[in-house]
Amino acid sequence: MDKKTAELRTTLRVAASLVLALGLGFAAVIWMIAEDAAPGTMDEILLSKQYTRTIQQFGGRQAVLFDELNRWFVSLWHGRRLGVTVACLSLLAAGGLYLVARRMK
Repeated sequence: MDKKTAELRTTLRVAASLVLALGLGFAAVIWMIAEDAAPGTMDEILLSKQYTRTIQQFGGRQAVLFDELNRWFVSLWHGRRLGVTVACLSLLAAGGLYLVARRMK
């Protein structure tokens, strides 16, 4: 392994450590500060059987599944779940950087 490759590996490992530390730190701050939203009338409407039945009439079972998937994905970006999302994304990014550094020859 030449000198440039060794320096790049070290840089990538340092970057992975920084991404992990900063990401988990920000995730912890978000999780402590954020409050979970109280369920409102819109949540009650979206979770009702009538709403589900109407969606199924318009688009079938796939529309109901897509609607549930969409509501789950949107929920990841609010409240305490945002902190968990940031932590998971930080772990993935840091892991990816570390694996790239590890595979360099």
